[in-house]
Amino acid sequence: MLLPAAVREAFRRNGPSRAIVAGAGTALLILSCAATKRTVYFLPVVPAVTVLLAGVLDQAITSGKNRPSGWLRVQAAAIGLGASFVPLVPALSDGRLTPHEVVLVGSVGLLAAALFLVSPGSRALVASSLALAIGSLVLLDRFSVPRLRGDAATAEFFARVSRRLDRGTPVYSYRLNEDVLGRACLEMPVTPAAEDDPNSLARRLSFGRSFVLAECRKVSGEASLAENLVPVERGITGGRVVALYRSRATPGYWKPPTTSNRKSALPLGKSASTPIVPKGSPVT
Repeated sequence: MLLPAAVREAFRRNGPSRAIVAGAGTALLILSCAATKRTVYFLPVVPAVTVLLAGVLDQAITSGKNRPSGWLRVQAAAIGLGASFVPLVPALSDGRLTPHEVVLVGSVGLLAAALFLVSPGSRALVASSLALAIGSLVLLDRFSVPRLRGDAATAEFFARVSRRLDRGTPVYSYRLNEDVLGRACLEMPVTPAAEDDPNSLARRLSFGRSFVLAECRKVSGEASLAENLVPVERGITGGRVVALYRSRATPGYWKPPTTSNRKSALPLGKSASTPIVPKGSPVT
């Protein structure tokens, strides 16, 4: 929030501030053009940006103007809103909003409003903003992060799933929620291949033994999948009932559950009038 104001003030004044802005901008440009980007690559730019921001804060505090400027009020409002939403971080992961989180959101919001109302001057507003920003980091570390890591049921489910997987066996995810899929990619030793089309998934599974990670209600709603998948592990993650399924089919075989979806459930190259024979079976 302070960076645009810091850059503007640096170009208004003559001195080393312009050189700092030029150096930081050049570094950001070079790092942004890199093929691979990691957050640690930007650490060398942090000291230069910190000096610029400290200069703006120092000027706002020591300028003698008692009335806060507009950009200082916008910064304080953004910090207050950000601090108020810190307790909602676990809800963004599991999709459930608990009463404790609602109470904390309201409490932090009221505290931020009270701090800003009793901070009429620039110096007091800057101090309140810094205190609220530091407090939000403490809240994130003590409340939000432990709740993210404390989902024992989800961790236990993915541990059971990982033990079921065989080396070299394909694993697919079927219409899985993005948060659940992200957690699966982090917890499982194999990254599941996302598949949203049931007919395409049926064709993939017809090639041999495979696993599918999906919500139970979505699998039961597709007859072409429900009759050819066997649940081997079941659990709750992200507020959803998720299971690991194993395909029933032997290589080259896929059981068509109904006449209506027989054509879509057949293996590649087969028609509804062509008998399906498992590999290795004698043809009569």
